[in-house]
Amino acid sequence: MPNKKGLNMSKPPVAAPNLLQSTFLGKLGFKRKLALLFILFASAAIAFGTLFFQIDKKVNNALIAWSSSRALSAKSAAIKETWALIKRGEMDFLSNESTVHANLMFSRISKLSGELDDLRKQPLAGNLEKEIDTLRDGVLQYAQHLKYIVSSEQEKPKVKASLNRLREKLALNLKSKLSALELGNLLKQLAVIEAEIKTFPKSGSEHPSKKLEYVYREIYNKLRKANIKEADHFAAQNLIKSHESHVLLQIKTTTGLNNKKIRLNEITEYILPSLENIAGNINRLEILAATNIRDLQTKVRYTISWGSALILICLVLCNYILIRALMRPAQTLAGIS
Repeated sequence: MPNKKGLNMSKPPVAAPNLLQSTFLGKLGFKRKLALLFILFASAAIAFGTLFFQIDKKVNNALIAWSSSRALSAKSAAIKETWALIKRGEMDFLSNESTVHANLMFSRISKLSGELDDLRKQPLAGNLEKEIDTLRDGVLQYAQHLKYIVSSEQEKPKVKASLNRLREKLALNLKSKLSALELGNLLKQLAVIEAEIKTFPKSGSEHPSKKLEYVYREIYNKLRKANIKEADHFAAQNLIKSHESHVLLQIKTTTGLNNKKIRLNEITEYILPSLENIAGNINRLEILAATNIRDLQTKVRYTISWGSALILICLVLCNYILIRALMRPAQTLAGIS
């Protein structure tokens, strides 16, 4: 039966699906998807760059600290070597009393002062300032005392000759008086004193004054018991006192110089602890720097491995998502056709 009123009974056409709404990230255009892909690659590159930059910075700082500690160690070794040369020169100087050895010591002391200045300028030397100042003070005292000894040694021959002449004159007057008084036993005691003072300090006696004081005491006792006139007794006693005073002065002058030499050892004892503390602290810094490098190597291995893996995983996931976004429209169109 024909359709009334000529109605069209065919099926209405099916509307094409909206690709922008049915595809993954369909609201973004193709260019924007490519731009997003570029941004992801750039972000990954920046992440890798930042990671390696931070690692390089830490490694560089560790290497600088290690290099600085090595430089400190080298300067500390040079300071100890110079000080050893100074002490060796001290032994040569005290045995020979030569100005050549003294000048060599002053040259080494000047070198040591320069090495202390260089050590103080090092970046890691901040914690060593107290020890360096103490060492510098000790070296200054040592140099000043050495100058005093050198000056005394230069004057010693003149002083010694003058003292010997005066002592010999006093001894001659005393011998004449004792001989005139026929006091032979006192002359023997005087000969003992003269022999002792002539061999001092080569005699090896550290305190000859004690021995001589005993001899003089014996002389006074024998003089007091001698059967002589009071005037002669008084005159002889005055001569003995003059001789005794001069001999003790000569001993004091010689031992005073020896005490000045002993003072060098006391200054050395003041210097050595600071010298050892500086070397010990620098050695600890070097060990710490080397330990930090080893620890950093381990951290760098883990950081690069895990950091790179994490960045790559994120990059792969993002690329997978973007590739799906780019390929989905084509797949949808293929399904429609």
